[in-house]
Amino acid sequence: MPRGPRTIRTVRPYPRPPFWLSAPNFYILAIAAAAATFFLIWGALQDGLDEAPWIKAGVSASVVLAAAVILRELILRRVRERIETARQLERNLRAVQATSKRNSDKLSLKQNAILLHQIRQKSEAAKVLGRLSAAHREVFDLCEEYLRVVMNELPGVGVGSPRLVPFQKGKTLANELGRFHLLKWAELETRAIMGKAAEQNTASDKLGMLQEASSVLEAALDRFPRETKLLESTEAVREVMVTVRLTEMVEAASKAEFDGELEIALEQYRDALFYVRKHRPAGRELDNAVDHIESEIERISSSKPLGPGGVTTPYEPDLS
Repeated sequence: MPRGPRTIRTVRPYPRPPFWLSAPNFYILAIAAAAATFFLIWGALQDGLDEAPWIKAGVSASVVLAAAVILRELILRRVRERIETARQLERNLRAVQATSKRNSDKLSLKQNAILLHQIRQKSEAAKVLGRLSAAHREVFDLCEEYLRVVMNELPGVGVGSPRLVPFQKGKTLANELGRFHLLKWAELETRAIMGKAAEQNTASDKLGMLQEASSVLEAALDRFPRETKLLESTEAVREVMVTVRLTEMVEAASKAEFDGELEIALEQYRDALFYVRKHRPAGRELDNAVDHIESEIERISSSKPLGPGGVTTPYEPDLS
């Protein structure tokens, strides 16, 4: 008849101590036993010819009391030794388990090869998919995770260890593939967001999308801060953001002039000029916008009524 599965018993960390009286109760009981021995022997010897039965009775009682004390100490010492042995065994088991866990956490050559194979496979798949940005981001994340594991392993790898060269080669490969796929991800994401921004009807919606594109590039720059392509793309997005914001400000000034609010229109043109100069745009289109704003300021200033004292209102840009 087949046996069922064995039940695993829970092992106590320390042996259960045997039933034992507390010290005061034990010594009271020992004294009582010694007293009983004294009176028993004394009574037995009084009927005989012994002239001092109390001496033998006292010696016997003392022997009983001393034996009880010695017996208790021997038993307690044995229990203490068993408990200390159990504690030492538990400490040794914990040390072995910790060492085993550390050894099992080490990245083996086989595991290293498997990880690199997975990264290569994902990389080839992302290149085949081409314009799917999420696939490139997944490869980059895999490379970063591999680099984290290897960087934790390398300090504990000796110079002559067979793991050293494969880990260094894997580190180089992960850096190269991670850089390639992160740049591809940033390029695809930025291009898609810029396309959506061009479809927006309001300047605020365009600026929101452009800020999202800027966040993508900043995330990539956190990993590769000196990458030329990322820096150039960031500057291009910033110039588009300045253009959109400037267009919004010029349109607001033009509307104010159309409504006959020349003072407000002049103030908004001046704010626009201050804004564009502060951000130092480099594109020819923005240079043309600066020329247009300056000509509008001059035209409105010459046509609007003079301020108090016969002078035009001075230029004070709104820094808020």
